[in-house]
Amino acid sequence: MLRAAQVSGEACMNFGVHDMMKLDASAATALIETAPQGPASSPRLNPLAERIAALPVKPTYSLLVVEGLARLSDLVLVGASGLVAFHLYLSDHKAFDSAYGLIMGVVALATFLGFQTAGLYHISALRSFGHAASRLLATWGLVFLIALAGIFFLKSADAFSRVFLAIWFSLGITVISVERLVMGSVIRWLTRKGRLDRRTAIVGGGEPAESLIKQLQREPNTGLRLCGVFDDRADNRSPDVVANYPKLGTVDDLVEFARRTRLDLVIFTLPVTAEQRLLQMLRKLWVLPIDIRLSAHMAKLRLRPRAYSYIGSVPVLDLFDKPIADWDLVLKWIFDKVCGWLLLIGLSPLMLLTALAIKLDTKGPVLFRQRRFGFNNELVEVLKFRSMYVDQSDQSAAKLVTQDDPRVTRVGRFIRKTSIDELPQLLNVVLLGNLSLVGPRPHALQAKAADRFYDQVVDGYFARHRVKPGITGWAQIHGWRGETDTQEKIQKRVEHDLHYIENWSLLLDFLILLRTPLSLLNAKNAY
Repeated sequence: MLRAAQVSGEACMNFGVHDMMKLDASAATALIETAPQGPASSPRLNPLAERIAALPVKPTYSLLVVEGLARLSDLVLVGASGLVAFHLYLSDHKAFDSAYGLIMGVVALATFLGFQTAGLYHISALRSFGHAASRLLATWGLVFLIALAGIFFLKSADAFSRVFLAIWFSLGITVISVERLVMGSVIRWLTRKGRLDRRTAIVGGGEPAESLIKQLQREPNTGLRLCGVFDDRADNRSPDVVANYPKLGTVDDLVEFARRTRLDLVIFTLPVTAEQRLLQMLRKLWVLPIDIRLSAHMAKLRLRPRAYSYIGSVPVLDLFDKPIADWDLVLKWIFDKVCGWLLLIGLSPLMLLTALAIKLDTKGPVLFRQRRFGFNNELVEVLKFRSMYVDQSDQSAAKLVTQDDPRVTRVGRFIRKTSIDELPQLLNVVLLGNLSLVGPRPHALQAKAADRFYDQVVDGYFARHRVKPGITGWAQIHGWRGETDTQEKIQKRVEHDLHYIENWSLLLDFLILLRTPLSLLNAKNAY
């Protein structure tokens, strides 16, 4: 459901449960003036935006993953109910054969396709069993009629027990109905808790934004939680309050807002003809790990329906998609945990020997902890084996390590050259979860290229933070690792990082992991 910012400080509000926030321009101004100020160390935001961004955000679950789990559950339940029906009636006097296995597989697949065609995997159908019950029963009956017709025309009636088919039909619809009742209860509970919401910001003001908000208010199951309205204009075309929502700032403010709190979706309400203005805003926003859509609800130019995606019944054009989302994110998480634990166990003898060597070589702790930029510019603490003398360690990497750097210990030179110093980051992957095995390498806070900060050298540098950073990556296996004493080195590294993000696949992660040991043989830039 569409949700709105609350005066009380609650980040968003459910229109179906609470009254919508009512503000006029003077009330919005008063609220902004009395809201608490944000941290002085961060770029200033509208104080109301500061308040909203500072509120805790619960983790959410992808609707596509929920719908996918429903599909998988149906396939398993249909097949399992067939096996149960067989064992209830036939197992005492008939061995399970390939014919029964084949029909169970075919009916399970046909049920999945039939439910898909009937729209029974849409979140609205999963949420309310009562509204979908008739379609569910009709589709299940149709699948069995088609199966019976197939058995008849293939002259295989003698191969299957009619009682078995009747038991399977009754048992199947029963277990699927129970599954949908349980799933509906769980989804409604998740919805009430805000765990299925997509946190959304609208860019644009005036009549188009007001019309979009009102249309979304009439949609019962969009799953949107509106966190704010942003617009670069400050004239009468973009008032301070849009459809009772106070404007929280400009597009630059939106970038900072999305750094401080989770944002899933940005919807532009600009007309398609405002091409230059739209491009200027997209140049600022594309570095964020969010979906960006252009609303077409007021467009006079009507494209074919398939050219649009839809939020409820509102047509939108897809401009940018969040990289590595939904099932891709689940697969990458499984890959990280499984391969991470295997590597950690397999390399534990080497890590223990390295820890012993560091302890015997110099005084001080074995591990070095350093704060670096992680996903969406969040600060993460990265673990490494200590390679410098304790009194010369550089927490912020204000000065990068160079060849024959006197700050590096004897053991440190070897483990840096071979990247053994990076192995403790496996703990970041499998225990802390703030790194991936493969991804753009996390950079230190004060890292520079030719005395300039990385983001000053490379336009769109922060776009590499749209995914979780990794221990190794596409740039590293192509030789772009180690010292960045020239601007070209960081530019090439970022180019490779962006290539990885735009072309990610599980196979690519696997290939990068396999090629990493070979790339360490060419370590000319690692000191």
